[in-house]
Amino acid sequence: MTRFTEAEAYRASGARVLALVGGPGTGRSTELARLAARRAAGAPPAPTVRLRGADLRAGDEGVRAAVGRALRSAGRDLVASGRTAGDPTDATPETVAALAAGTGRPLLVLLDGPEEMPPALARHERLAEWTAATVHWLRTARVQLVIACRPAHWERAGALFPPGLLHRPRPGGAAPSLPDCVAVGDLPKTAAERARERYGLPPGAPAAPDARHPLTLRLLAEVREELAGGGAGPGRNAGTVSRAGRCSAHRTATRSSTPTWT
Repeated sequence: MTRFTEAEAYRASGARVLALVGGPGTGRSTELARLAARRAAGAPPAPTVRLRGADLRAGDEGVRAAVGRALRSAGRDLVASGRTAGDPTDATPETVAALAAGTGRPLLVLLDGPEEMPPALARHERLAEWTAATVHWLRTARVQLVIACRPAHWERAGALFPPGLLHRPRPGGAAPSLPDCVAVGDLPKTAAERARERYGLPPGAPAAPDARHPLTLRLLAEVREELAGGGAGPGRNAGTVSRAGRCSAHRTATRSSTPTWT
């Protein structure tokens, strides 16, 4: 996939931050999940920490704090399951990052939906402090970060990262007027056709401009499956149709408006 190719190029580029930027339903979270799965399936598995914006706290000094909480939580789960002989709860972000870097497979942190961070952390001065601390840790610990977010967030947050730290996408993959990032949008024509075949959708469904939108394709497939089954009941069918309609309506509204920040 093109986005996996970008991820490979990013890891080889020496950049510390890769941003996947797109609107709702364009597959940002799916791309992070697939990337994590690919790393976990490696031989040996590549260390990866997955976070959501809701995992961040107002008092965090950079993303390192959330990584530390995630590692401690994972350590407690290992201890409870009896799958370790040591005490993984003692692992710190620095020790894990150093071990990962020593194997030539740097620790990768995946941050999905940073828009969910606490409002206090999203304030400009506080976000600038959080970003500066994050940059320092990424550099000193040799950690890489992938952020998946909406354009409005990256317009503001991406500008806080210093030049040279962000991965610069290949020609045609960038989002105009935004700090360096990989644009995640509608599927390429061939990929959309494969998705339509996989979902069992007829040619021309859905109609343009939603013909290549990942979420619209999936929701339409769910609608058709439920209607064909006949046993789901009118309430559930109506709910799925409503979700598909809201998705299309949201895309229409998004195309006709420009995000602003206050």
